[in-house]
Formats: sequence, C-alpha cells, structure tokens
Amino acid sequence: MECIARRSANRAFTLIFLTTAALPGAAFSQAAPLPPTAPALQVVATNATGVDLQSARDTSPSCPTIVPPVASQSIARSVEADDIIRLRDFGKMDASEADPGGFAVSPDGRYLAIQLRQADPVSNSYCQALLIYDLGNVRTAPRIVDMGGDYVRRTITLYGLEGFPTGTPEPLTPKWSKDGKWLAFLKREEGITRLFVTALSEGGTRSISDGRFDVADFAWSDDASQLRYRQRENHAAAIERLQTEGRSGFQFDERFWVASVKVV
Repeated sequence: MECIARRSANRAFTLIFLTTAALPGAAFSQAAPLPPTAPALQVVATNATGVDLQSARDTSPSCPTIVPPVASQSIARSVEADDIIRLRDFGKMDASEADPGGFAVSPDGRYLAIQLRQADPVSNSYCQALLIYDLGNVRTAPRIVDMGGDYVRRTITLYGLEGFPTGTPEPLTPKWSKDGKWLAFLKREEGITRLFVTALSEGGTRSISDGRFDVADFAWSDDASQLRYRQRENHAAAIERLQTEGRSGFQFDERFWVASVKVV
C-alpha cells in the first residue's frame, strides 16, 4: 500500500491512502499542526471510525549514555567487555562510502541528522536516539529530537519468505524535506515501524503513518508538501501463515535453498 501525508498551508498533515483498487482511497482527517514545543506526541489523526492512530507517548530520555559528550576528560583504564558492547553505532553493518546509511545532511549543509543505537547489556536491549548536529558549531551539544523505540532488524524477501528478519540492523536513515524545514524518520514501537516527522524550527515529533502496518520506505515531494510512504500491508498475515505452518512442520519446497555443497 502506498500512502501520502499531505501538508497544508497551516502545516497540518492529512493522510491519503493510494491503492491499486481505488485512487484515491479514504482520506484521514483531523490532522493538527505541530505545536511549538511538545514533550510528548499528540494525537495526529483519526480514521473514519474514530480510532486513534497515535496516542500520546512519553519521549523523555531513558538512555543516559546514548548522546556522545561534546568534550570529555580522558581517563586511563582497562577496556572492559561492557565498553565494547556499549559502543555507539549507526547505519548499516555493510556500509560503504556510496551508501553509508543512518545519517543525512540538510539541503543547506548546515545540519546533520543521525540515528544512533547503543546496546544495553543490563536490559538486553538497545537504546536509540535521533540527534541533530549544527555543523557550523561542532562544540555545541546536539539537539535530541527523539529517544527510545525498539531495535529494528533488517528484513529480506527471498524464496517466498516475505519480510524475513535478519540479525543485522535496519539503517533507519532520516530524510530532510527539500526546503530543509522538516525531517522524517522511522521508529519502531510495540511491534510496528511508524513514520514520524519533526519541524526543524519548532521541535516536537508526530507519527503520520496509520500505525497498522510497518512502513518500508518513504520520500518527500520536491515542494515538501507531500511525504509518500510504502507499507508492508501483508507482512503480518505472512508471518502468521509461517508460524501456523511451523507448528506442523515445514514442507521442503522452493523456499529452501542450498547454502553450501560438499563434494566428496
């Protein structure tokens, strides 16, 4: 399913769903402008049945070491296992210079947005944060746009396996609008990967995807008035079918492939 989040003159977002069966589909209403300051997310939109798409969520920091210090005093000590585990990371595991992933520079070259992750061995989970750095003043602390969310594993679709999760992270690269006033990013909560936006001048974040399916990709229009995104509509059904089949045993068919062959 392809969707559009359209921004009006008052900077409100309205969701429009595009499907192959009907263009356009049902339009979502009651989109509210981003507030000047927002410690938590507000309700963005409701669908035709009045079901809340995104309830208010606390985005207060819960990972005290995820933000790198601007300046720190060097302390000589032995490196421990936890130090290695807690190394901050971003982007793809197989990042290249052509496609590093995980960060984006604003169109005017002034700001850098980056989504960091840091393993926490105590909770056996990951801390994550979206930060914006002012490249004109690298000695200032970054702006914390968002914190929290679940670890997002990269998925593949191969040999009939739809959205099969791997052990490597999804890059979660944020994307600036063409005018540099808005930033869109992905965040996973309660098993769903949603699309969020934030205004550079105002702060606060809002979820603009409908919250029922994972958002797989997104892109801004050239005039920054629309944000298109694609959802994995059938992913949940595919996982359920896979789990149901697994209870009675998998059939050896075209979904299985040979990883290696030993010739004797």
